[in-house]
Amino acid sequence: RFDPSGEEIGEAYQADCINSWAKSGFDPATINSAEEYLETGGAMDTLRRIVLTRDARDKTGRPLLYLRDFLNAIAEDRPGPVAIVNADIYLDIPEEFQKRLAELKPGEASFLHRVDTRRPGSHAGSLYRDGLDFFAFHTEDLKSIDTGEMVLGMPWWDHLLPILLLANGVERVVPEQSDIVFHYKHDERWDGEAWIAYGNMFRSMILDLSERPHSDRAADYFSAFDDLVTGSNKPFLARMKTQWRGLRRRRRKARRARQLTRIADANVSFIGTTG
Repeated sequence: RFDPSGEEIGEAYQADCINSWAKSGFDPATINSAEEYLETGGAMDTLRRIVLTRDARDKTGRPLLYLRDFLNAIAEDRPGPVAIVNADIYLDIPEEFQKRLAELKPGEASFLHRVDTRRPGSHAGSLYRDGLDFFAFHTEDLKSIDTGEMVLGMPWWDHLLPILLLANGVERVVPEQSDIVFHYKHDERWDGEAWIAYGNMFRSMILDLSERPHSDRAADYFSAFDDLVTGSNKPFLARMKTQWRGLRRRRRKARRARQLTRIADANVSFIGTTG
Protein backbone atom coordinates (compact mmCIF):
# COMPACT_ATOMS: atom_id res chain seq x y z
CA ARG A 1 0.00 0.00 0.00
CA PHE A 2 1.35 3.43 -0.99
CA ASP A 3 0.67 6.99 0.14
CA PRO A 4 -0.22 9.75 -2.38
CA SER A 5 3.49 10.43 -2.98
CA GLY A 6 4.14 6.80 -3.90
CA GLU A 7 5.92 5.82 -0.70
CA GLU A 8 5.29 2.32 0.66
CA ILE A 9 3.37 2.61 3.94
CA GLY A 10 1.79 -0.84 4.28
CA GLU A 11 3.38 -1.90 7.57
CA ALA A 12 3.09 1.55 9.15
CA TYR A 13 -0.56 1.86 8.14
CA GLN A 14 -1.33 -1.63 9.47
CA ALA A 15 0.28 -0.75 12.80
CA ASP A 16 -1.77 2.45 12.97
CA CYS A 17 -4.96 0.47 12.36
CA ILE A 18 -4.12 -2.03 15.10
CA ASN A 19 -3.33 0.77 17.55
CA SER A 20 -6.64 2.45 16.70
CA TRP A 21 -8.54 -0.71 17.64
CA ALA A 22 -6.94 -0.78 21.07
CA LYS A 23 -7.54 2.96 21.56
CA SER A 24 -11.19 2.39 20.66
CA GLY A 25 -11.60 0.00 23.57
CA PHE A 26 -10.97 -3.39 21.97
CA ASP A 27 -8.63 -6.27 22.76
CA PRO A 28 -7.89 -7.20 19.14
CA ALA A 29 -7.18 -10.66 17.79
CA THR A 30 -6.87 -11.97 14.24
CA ILE A 31 -8.56 -15.09 12.87
CA ASN A 32 -6.92 -16.76 9.88
CA SER A 33 -6.88 -20.02 8.01
CA ALA A 34 -3.77 -22.11 8.57
CA GLU A 35 -2.46 -21.28 5.11
CA GLU A 36 -3.15 -17.55 5.49
CA TYR A 37 -1.44 -17.60 8.88
CA LEU A 38 1.81 -18.66 7.21
CA GLU A 39 1.54 -15.79 4.71
CA THR A 40 1.03 -12.98 7.22
CA GLY A 41 3.55 -11.17 9.36
CA GLY A 42 4.72 -7.73 10.39
CA ALA A 43 2.34 -5.72 12.54
CA MET A 44 -0.21 -8.53 12.54
CA ASP A 45 2.26 -10.66 14.51
CA THR A 46 1.64 -8.43 17.53
CA LEU A 47 -1.94 -9.72 17.78
CA ARG A 48 -3.29 -12.82 19.45
CA ARG A 49 -4.05 -15.33 16.70
CA ILE A 50 -6.79 -17.88 16.20
CA VAL A 51 -6.02 -20.34 13.41
CA LEU A 52 -8.71 -22.43 11.68
CA THR A 53 -7.94 -25.53 9.65
CA ARG A 54 -10.79 -25.35 7.11
CA ASP A 55 -10.85 -22.73 4.37
CA ALA A 56 -12.70 -22.00 1.13
CA ARG A 57 -9.77 -22.25 -1.30
CA ASP A 58 -11.57 -24.91 -3.33
CA LYS A 59 -14.38 -22.41 -4.04
CA THR A 60 -12.56 -19.07 -4.12
CA GLY A 61 -8.96 -19.88 -5.06
CA ARG A 62 -7.81 -18.19 -1.85
CA PRO A 63 -7.46 -19.39 1.76
CA LEU A 64 -10.52 -17.44 2.92
CA LEU A 65 -12.72 -18.50 5.82
CA TYR A 66 -16.33 -19.52 5.75
CA LEU A 67 -18.34 -16.93 7.64
CA ARG A 68 -19.90 -19.68 9.74
CA ASP A 69 -16.49 -20.95 10.91
CA PHE A 70 -15.30 -17.42 11.60
CA LEU A 71 -18.32 -16.56 13.75
CA ASN A 72 -18.14 -19.87 15.61
CA ALA A 73 -14.49 -19.18 16.44
CA ILE A 74 -15.40 -15.75 17.82
CA ALA A 75 -18.21 -17.15 19.97
CA GLU A 76 -15.96 -19.85 21.41
CA ASP A 77 -13.05 -17.50 22.06
CA ARG A 78 -14.85 -14.50 23.54
CA PRO A 79 -18.54 -14.97 24.49
CA GLY A 80 -20.29 -11.63 24.92
CA PRO A 81 -20.03 -8.33 23.04
CA VAL A 82 -17.58 -8.49 20.12
CA ALA A 83 -16.79 -6.53 16.95
CA ILE A 84 -15.50 -7.36 13.47
CA VAL A 85 -13.43 -5.10 11.21
CA ASN A 86 -11.19 -5.77 8.25
CA ALA A 87 -7.43 -5.48 8.76
CA ASP A 88 -7.21 -2.14 6.90
CA ILE A 89 -9.90 -0.33 8.93
CA TYR A 90 -8.90 2.54 11.22
CA LEU A 91 -11.22 3.29 14.14
CA ASP A 92 -11.78 6.50 16.07
CA ILE A 93 -14.66 5.63 18.39
CA PRO A 94 -15.68 8.21 20.99
CA GLU A 95 -15.39 7.08 24.59
CA GLU A 96 -19.15 7.24 25.18
CA PHE A 97 -19.86 4.89 22.29
CA GLN A 98 -17.00 2.62 23.36
CA LYS A 99 -18.84 2.13 26.65
CA ARG A 100 -22.11 1.48 24.82
CA LEU A 101 -20.51 -1.21 22.67
CA ALA A 102 -18.90 -2.86 25.69
CA GLU A 103 -22.35 -3.13 27.26
CA LEU A 104 -24.12 -4.64 24.26
CA LYS A 105 -26.71 -7.17 25.39
CA PRO A 106 -28.20 -10.06 23.44
CA GLY A 107 -30.60 -8.50 20.97
CA GLU A 108 -28.43 -5.41 20.30
CA ALA A 109 -25.93 -4.74 17.51
CA SER A 110 -24.22 -1.96 15.59
CA PHE A 111 -23.39 -1.92 11.87
CA LEU A 112 -21.48 1.01 10.37
CA HIS A 113 -20.28 2.24 6.99
CA ARG A 114 -16.70 3.35 6.52
CA VAL A 115 -15.38 6.70 5.37
CA ASP A 116 -12.98 6.34 2.42
CA THR A 117 -10.09 8.77 2.77
CA ARG A 118 -7.48 9.85 0.22
CA ARG A 119 -4.67 10.21 2.74
CA PRO A 120 -3.63 7.86 5.58
CA GLY A 121 -4.52 9.30 8.96
CA SER A 122 -7.07 11.69 7.50
CA HIS A 123 -10.71 11.72 8.61
CA ALA A 124 -11.85 13.67 5.58
CA GLY A 125 -13.46 11.63 2.84
CA SER A 126 -16.66 10.14 1.48
CA LEU A 127 -18.99 7.65 3.13
CA TYR A 128 -18.92 4.25 1.41
CA ARG A 129 -22.60 3.34 1.29
CA ASP A 130 -22.52 0.11 -0.74
CA GLY A 131 -21.33 -2.10 2.11
CA LEU A 132 -20.56 -2.19 5.81
CA ASP A 133 -17.20 -2.39 7.53
CA PHE A 134 -17.89 -2.46 11.27
CA PHE A 135 -20.05 -5.06 13.00
CA ALA A 136 -20.60 -5.22 16.76
CA PHE A 137 -22.99 -7.71 18.35
CA HIS A 138 -23.45 -10.15 21.22
CA THR A 139 -22.29 -13.68 20.45
CA GLU A 140 -25.49 -15.09 21.97
CA ASP A 141 -27.35 -13.85 18.88
CA LEU A 142 -25.19 -15.98 16.58
CA LYS A 143 -27.01 -19.09 17.80
CA SER A 144 -30.16 -18.12 15.90
CA ILE A 145 -28.65 -17.44 12.45
CA ASP A 146 -27.29 -19.62 9.65
CA THR A 147 -24.81 -18.05 7.23
CA GLY A 148 -24.70 -21.10 4.98
CA GLU A 149 -21.71 -21.26 2.62
CA MET A 150 -21.07 -17.51 2.60
CA VAL A 151 -17.35 -16.71 2.64
CA LEU A 152 -15.68 -13.91 4.57
CA GLY A 153 -13.85 -11.67 2.12
CA MET A 154 -16.16 -12.43 -0.81
CA PRO A 155 -19.06 -10.16 -1.80
CA TRP A 156 -22.38 -10.05 0.08
CA TRP A 157 -21.34 -11.42 3.48
CA ASP A 158 -21.41 -7.87 4.87
CA HIS A 159 -25.07 -7.61 3.84
CA LEU A 160 -26.05 -11.09 5.00
CA LEU A 161 -24.80 -10.88 8.58
CA PRO A 162 -26.68 -7.74 9.66
CA ILE A 163 -29.84 -8.72 7.80
CA LEU A 164 -29.95 -12.14 9.47
CA LEU A 165 -29.50 -10.52 12.88
CA LEU A 166 -32.07 -7.79 12.23
CA ALA A 167 -34.53 -10.33 10.83
CA ASN A 168 -34.28 -12.20 14.12
CA GLY A 169 -35.30 -9.11 16.06
CA VAL A 170 -31.91 -7.65 16.96
CA GLU A 171 -32.09 -3.88 17.53
CA ARG A 172 -29.51 -1.64 15.87
CA VAL A 173 -27.50 0.65 18.13
CA VAL A 174 -26.48 3.87 16.36
CA PRO A 175 -23.70 6.25 17.46
CA GLU A 176 -24.35 9.98 17.58
CA GLN A 177 -21.28 10.53 15.38
CA SER A 178 -21.38 8.55 12.14
CA ASP A 179 -17.79 9.04 10.92
CA ILE A 180 -15.84 6.79 13.27
CA VAL A 181 -14.76 4.02 10.84
CA PHE A 182 -12.10 4.95 8.28
CA HIS A 183 -10.38 3.30 5.34
CA TYR A 184 -7.48 4.62 3.27
CA LYS A 185 -8.81 4.17 -0.25
CA HIS A 186 -6.73 2.12 -2.66
CA ASP A 187 -7.22 0.33 -5.95
CA GLU A 188 -9.46 -2.68 -5.45
CA ARG A 189 -9.79 -5.78 -7.57
CA TRP A 190 -13.37 -6.09 -8.79
CA ASP A 191 -14.58 -9.62 -9.52
CA GLY A 192 -17.95 -9.33 -11.24
CA GLU A 193 -18.38 -13.09 -11.53
CA ALA A 194 -17.94 -13.55 -7.77
CA TRP A 195 -20.33 -10.67 -7.07
CA ILE A 196 -23.03 -12.34 -9.14
CA ALA A 197 -22.35 -15.85 -7.79
CA TYR A 198 -22.48 -14.81 -4.14
CA GLY A 199 -25.36 -12.45 -4.88
CA ASN A 200 -27.33 -15.43 -6.15
CA MET A 201 -26.42 -17.33 -2.98
CA PHE A 202 -27.60 -14.40 -0.88
CA ARG A 203 -30.86 -14.22 -2.79
CA SER A 204 -31.55 -17.93 -2.33
CA MET A 205 -30.90 -17.64 1.40
CA ILE A 206 -33.31 -14.72 1.73
CA LEU A 207 -35.96 -16.64 -0.21
CA ASP A 208 -35.49 -19.57 2.15
CA LEU A 209 -35.72 -17.27 5.17
CA SER A 210 -38.95 -15.76 3.88
CA GLU A 211 -40.63 -19.19 3.99
CA ARG A 212 -39.71 -19.82 7.61
CA PRO A 213 -41.29 -18.35 10.74
CA HIS A 214 -39.74 -14.94 11.22
CA SER A 215 -40.04 -11.79 13.26
CA ASP A 216 -41.88 -8.62 12.35
CA ARG A 217 -38.46 -7.23 11.50
CA ALA A 218 -38.11 -9.79 8.72
CA ALA A 219 -41.58 -8.98 7.42
CA ASP A 220 -40.58 -5.31 7.27
CA TYR A 221 -37.50 -6.23 5.27
CA PHE A 222 -39.44 -8.30 2.77
CA SER A 223 -41.88 -5.45 2.35
CA ALA A 224 -39.05 -2.96 1.82
CA PHE A 225 -37.37 -5.38 -0.58
CA ASP A 226 -40.63 -5.69 -2.49
CA ASP A 227 -41.05 -1.93 -2.89
CA LEU A 228 -37.43 -1.03 -3.61
CA VAL A 229 -36.54 -3.85 -6.00
CA THR A 230 -39.54 -3.99 -8.32
CA GLY A 231 -42.46 -1.95 -6.97
CA SER A 232 -44.76 -4.72 -8.22
CA ASN A 233 -47.98 -5.72 -6.48
CA LYS A 234 -47.37 -9.38 -7.20
CA PRO A 235 -46.66 -11.41 -4.02
CA PHE A 236 -42.97 -11.23 -3.14
CA LEU A 237 -42.13 -14.92 -3.05
CA ALA A 238 -44.04 -15.88 -6.18
CA ARG A 239 -42.55 -12.99 -8.14
CA MET A 240 -38.98 -13.72 -7.08
CA LYS A 241 -39.27 -17.40 -8.00
CA THR A 242 -40.77 -16.53 -11.38
CA GLN A 243 -38.07 -13.98 -12.13
CA TRP A 244 -35.34 -16.37 -11.02
CA ARG A 245 -36.58 -19.13 -13.35
CA GLY A 246 -36.81 -16.65 -16.20
CA LEU A 247 -33.29 -15.43 -15.60
CA ARG A 248 -31.90 -18.94 -15.63
CA ARG A 249 -33.67 -19.69 -18.90
CA ARG A 250 -32.50 -16.55 -20.62
CA ARG A 251 -29.00 -16.52 -19.10
CA ARG A 252 -28.92 -12.76 -19.16
CA LYS A 253 -26.07 -11.79 -16.92
CA ALA A 254 -26.62 -8.09 -17.46
CA ARG A 255 -30.20 -8.26 -16.26
CA ARG A 256 -29.25 -10.48 -13.35
CA ALA A 257 -26.59 -7.99 -12.31
CA ARG A 258 -29.11 -5.13 -12.44
CA GLN A 259 -31.53 -7.05 -10.25
CA LEU A 260 -28.77 -7.88 -7.78
CA THR A 261 -27.85 -4.21 -7.69
CA ARG A 262 -31.43 -3.39 -6.70
CA ILE A 263 -31.27 -6.09 -4.03
CA ALA A 264 -28.04 -4.59 -2.68
CA ASP A 265 -29.63 -1.12 -2.62
CA ALA A 266 -32.64 -2.52 -0.75
CA ASN A 267 -30.34 -4.21 1.76
CA VAL A 268 -28.41 -1.02 2.52
CA SER A 269 -31.62 0.95 2.82
CA PHE A 270 -33.11 -1.56 5.27
CA ILE A 271 -29.98 -1.79 7.41
CA GLY A 272 -29.53 1.97 7.41
CA THR A 273 -33.10 2.80 8.43
CA THR A 274 -33.33 0.18 11.16
CA GLY A 275 -32.71 1.31 14.70
